[in-house]
Amino acid sequence: MSVTTAVPPAPAAPAEIPFATRITGKPGFVKSPFDPNGQAIDVRDFQSGQKARCPYTGKIFRVP
Repeated sequence: MSVTTAVPPAPAAPAEIPFATRITGKPGFVKSPFDPNGQAIDVRDFQSGQKARCPYTGKIFRVP
């Protein structure tokens, strides 16, 4: 008699977190990839690649 063991499904891959866009002429400020109005966000206290939360939509993006 053979025994079959159930294999749990692989965890879903985390969704890719998009990068914000730098604002030309305003060092330390970016535009969220989620904000359709393109309002400036101050990320001077963040390092490149770090996650930040868009204050306008609440969604997470990465600092360029």
